[in-house]
Amino acid sequence: MNARHTLRTGMRTGFVAVLAALVIAAPARGQPAPTLPAQLTLDDAIAYALRNSPEHLQRLNDEDVAAAQMRASYGAFLPNLNLGTGFSGNWSRTVRTTDFFGEPLPAVQPIESSTSGANQGLSWSLTLFDGARNFANIASAKANQRFVEADVVNAANTLRANVARRYYAAVRAEQRIALERQLESFSTDRLDMTERQFRIAAARQTDVLGARSEVAQKRQAVLNAEADARARRLDLLEAMGVAGEPAFALVTELPTAADPAGLDVEALVVRARSNSPRILAAAARTRQADKQASVSRGQRWPSISLSGNYGRGTSGESGFFGAWGKLDLDNQSAGLNLNVSLPVFSRFQTSSQIAQADAAADDARYQERLTRIQVEKEVRAALIELQRTYQALILAEEEASLSSERLELAEQEYQAGVTAFTALQQIIQQNEQAQRAAVDARFNYVTAQINLEERLGGPLDGGD
Repeated sequence: MNARHTLRTGMRTGFVAVLAALVIAAPARGQPAPTLPAQLTLDDAIAYALRNSPEHLQRLNDEDVAAAQMRASYGAFLPNLNLGTGFSGNWSRTVRTTDFFGEPLPAVQPIESSTSGANQGLSWSLTLFDGARNFANIASAKANQRFVEADVVNAANTLRANVARRYYAAVRAEQRIALERQLESFSTDRLDMTERQFRIAAARQTDVLGARSEVAQKRQAVLNAEADARARRLDLLEAMGVAGEPAFALVTELPTAADPAGLDVEALVVRARSNSPRILAAAARTRQADKQASVSRGQRWPSISLSGNYGRGTSGESGFFGAWGKLDLDNQSAGLNLNVSLPVFSRFQTSSQIAQADAAADDARYQERLTRIQVEKEVRAALIELQRTYQALILAEEEASLSSERLELAEQEYQAGVTAFTALQQIIQQNEQAQRAAVDARFNYVTAQINLEERLGGPLDGGD
């Protein structure tokens, strides 16, 4: 069985092959999240995070905005329609001191009047030509929609890797609990053995006290491991968007390590160039910026629009509310307008906007090139780290095995009275360090593989 097949077998349950399919399969925003299963696999945790993580749901909202912008760009070819109706009432009071011939009146005569009016209107406008900006807006909206989709896939890829790292950190923490409990059990056995040795005068009182101190230290180590495991589970729940501390069992264990020497770094780099979500998002951003620059340059062209209106109304009706609610109006009017506008001078505002759009497009191209360089470097560095952690894992497991054999022999020699208790304690401490280092080395290897797959945008068995 070659190395690539072993990697494919070990990590199959660890990663979801098609990120976009998971994103599309996510339920609509606002729906309640599904109940967390009692047996939580890594795939379950990733799928749950894609459906429930607040940060990821914020990214999904961008898709709705992009879709609305796309509809708006097509809507620019349709006329604007406005329909309205209104009613008005007027009241006035004037005081006359002279008659119509200018002669003084014997008494002040107030004159009051009240009138009302009503109107109905329909107006529309249609852009006939705007320097092809409407077409450029459609192209820009399409490019923006593709960028948003690529950005969502990139965010899902990052979320997947983050959940995987935290999931395996929680698995490692649980393995540390098991290890510390095993070491505690061993220390308890050694205490019993030392007490028996003391009763037959084969051990000193200081040896018994040292053994008891060792047991207390191991119990403290178990408590520390249990607290760390709870903290790692909270980290996982945070990445999944889950509040509280629900009970669940982690059933996906650390995958089997395989020698990455058979991986072709150049093939991985080529794959990352075409599949990396970061690169795809950066390329989509460049296309969007180029289309937006085309929209800005269209401001130099003339625009032609057609508008019209039709209205009915009445005014001068007697009474303040005389025309209110009246819909059958006698007076009618209609109009049609053709407008041509040529931007001659805009106080350099158009030139400034075009320069900013062109600079943004150039910046996007530079950023895309930088992203490609960074991803390639990160793939190479991640493979180097994967190879290093694999070799470190082999050495750590070998050291742990040798240390266990050495401790077993030292315990036998101590029981036979050949080895002193202080020498046995040193061997015990070295064995504990070796056992913990072996557990950490396994997790470091898995983390290195997750980091490499994050750069590639998928699992190592996804193809070159």
